[in-house]
Amino acid sequence: MQAVVLLSIMLVGCATTSLNQAELAKVQTQILNTSDKDAVFSTAVNVLQDWGYMVEDANTELGFVSASKDVTLEGGQAVLAAGLLGVDGVTHVAKLNVSKRDTTCHVRLTFNSIFKDINGRATKTSPVREADPYNQFFTALRQALGI
Repeated sequence: MQAVVLLSIMLVGCATTSLNQAELAKVQTQILNTSDKDAVFSTAVNVLQDWGYMVEDANTELGFVSASKDVTLEGGQAVLAAGLLGVDGVTHVAKLNVSKRDTTCHVRLTFNSIFKDINGRATKTSPVREADPYNQFFTALRQALGI
């Protein structure tokens, strides 16, 4: 499953189902039928870590986490990315917010890709505008929470 998520994020530029801003906000946000904000927060962090993300900043009181994952392109991907885009690697950044509202928890997740040149300098930052990575995350989160 991690490979599918990684592939979905890496192929952002090739995808044909890029969401508009309203559609993107809808897939980035889920309402969970639980009021246990701490459980949702810690489980969401665990899902990101299971996917290989390193937590850079987390604040349980605010319900905010920022995590990233460096990806080195290899083989055909590396040749294509370097030749066409001047890209040597990608850092995927996930930002997550969990807030409690009455008897539910609202979870907002954003994924961004930072493309880097051979010297490790950022050349482009792009939001992930496809539904699959978000849907896969929320499916994994719900399964881990048992809801």
